Amino acid sequence: MTDATKTNKLLPAPDIGDILFLFIIMIPLMVRPTYLFGDGSTGWHIVTGDYILKNHAIPRQDIFCYLDKIPGKADKSWVAYEWLSDTITAALVQLGGLNLLAVVWSAAIALIFLILYNRCRKEGCHFLIVLATCLLGALVSAVHWLARPHLFTFFGVLIFSGALEDYYRRTISSTKFLTILSLYMLVWVNCHPAFVVGFVLIAVYLGASLCSAFFYAAGNKRKHYLESAKTFTLALGCTFAASLVNPNGLILYQYIEKYLKGSMILANTDEFLSPVFHFSLHPTCLEAIFAIFIVGLAISQKRLSFPKLLLCLAFSHLALSAVRNMPLFVIIVLPAIAQLYSKTRLSPAVADNANAVPSDESAEHSADAESPLWRKIVTKWNRLGEGIDDMEWQCKMHLLPIGCFIFLTATALMGGKIGGVAILESGFDPLDKPTKTLDYLKKAEESGELKVNEGFNMDNWGGYIRYKLGTPVFIDDRADFYGEGYYAQYSIINQVLTFENGAPNWLDWLAKDHIQWVLVPKDSRLALALKAQDGWKVAAEDPASVLIIHEKPYPTTK
Repeated sequence: MTDATKTNKLLPAPDIGDILFLFIIMIPLMVRPTYLFGDGSTGWHIVTGDYILKNHAIPRQDIFCYLDKIPGKADKSWVAYEWLSDTITAALVQLGGLNLLAVVWSAAIALIFLILYNRCRKEGCHFLIVLATCLLGALVSAVHWLARPHLFTFFGVLIFSGALEDYYRRTISSTKFLTILSLYMLVWVNCHPAFVVGFVLIAVYLGASLCSAFFYAAGNKRKHYLESAKTFTLALGCTFAASLVNPNGLILYQYIEKYLKGSMILANTDEFLSPVFHFSLHPTCLEAIFAIFIVGLAISQKRLSFPKLLLCLAFSHLALSAVRNMPLFVIIVLPAIAQLYSKTRLSPAVADNANAVPSDESAEHSADAESPLWRKIVTKWNRLGEGIDDMEWQCKMHLLPIGCFIFLTATALMGGKIGGVAILESGFDPLDKPTKTLDYLKKAEESGELKVNEGFNMDNWGGYIRYKLGTPVFIDDRADFYGEGYYAQYSIINQVLTFENGAPNWLDWLAKDHIQWVLVPKDSRLALALKAQDGWKVAAEDPASVLIIHEKPYPTTK
């Protein structure tokens, strides 16, 4: 790209990154309008935000479970550590319903890949390679596209990893570097507990700088790495100080530590399980990215920085350990892939070397490089890339993404319709969430036929039920709040467990809690067991759920 080209006036035309943005934002809005709401926990995030907006205070006590005392807990104190994200979520829903929430979350996801695309192109990588890897990366990350606070961790990893690498290369000043990290930490710590990943990212660059300084003798190189280590140490201090600007202070760290120690609950949570590579779309795309990365390491003439390589390896492990980490791996590895493929053994410089007269030692190896067909392919490939480079440099106004977002936002604010035609229909899927059963339950509770505090529900539906009905529930999926003891009781009932040693079985627990109604998936083990049990009858049913009522009084216990 020539200097003259760079000085040309910007054009309003979209670049390939803008088209990528449009493609990604349409997937959860038009192709799969219920995709972002596949998890019922979105409900309790909205309810929490509504509480904050209404009371102008963060809840300190549980507002979801109807029990006065949770077994295994001294009280019902609760740390709402995602309060800022919950408030934003609820505000969006109040303004434009679930449609507006879907628009903002979808646009944010698309923005992440637009930023990744631009960063990869700045590495000098061919646009087709960048486009292909970004599309694969989007498909991988789609496994965790949900209207939940972890979106702020996506941005946190993107911002922190980018700023760390930029400072390591000295393309930004230390002041700008520290400002970026500190300011975003103020947001991150109040939106999602994975803000601690930011410290890990900084620590990797700090450790790599110290190791590099150790292996260099006194001189400019060692001085450079020691200066980097000093700045990264300062970054740790600044971001830690920023993380204390939260409603709970240091208590937040204790709460997160306690949650992470709940290994039994985490081990049985779907998003904490390893990906299954048996003809599944997301893991298959993950395999493809792994392959592209490994090939890049083999054929590249460029080397990744030491800390960048460490991050790629670490997040490879994390992606293979838990499904929820797959999007983070994508954010880390895509810029690395672009750097590797920006100059390979197939680059123009290598192709030109084929014109040189080979020595006796290299004659055999250069024979393949002089193949006319291969040279034609490489030449056409590079010419195509150069033409797109010149065009893309001028098309950076991003009017298409901006216009698309404004249009979709306006549509959401108008109820999702334009001229009576439904454009947006985002929301919970009636095929996997209760609908008719909730209508029946609401009427039965209003008439006094059923009581709110005598029900049992699937944990992942708890937040959804609380959001839809406005009434407390038996349980929701806030594993950090309920603890292993209560979840063990829930699992005994939900999995219809019996014990030969005389321990209370599932029916005993239902009787102990005086459960009069059960709302669970229609084909679940508990639903099938209750249908076959004397004294229980089906009151309502829909494609996703079944409401089963207990008709007989429980025996009184003395």
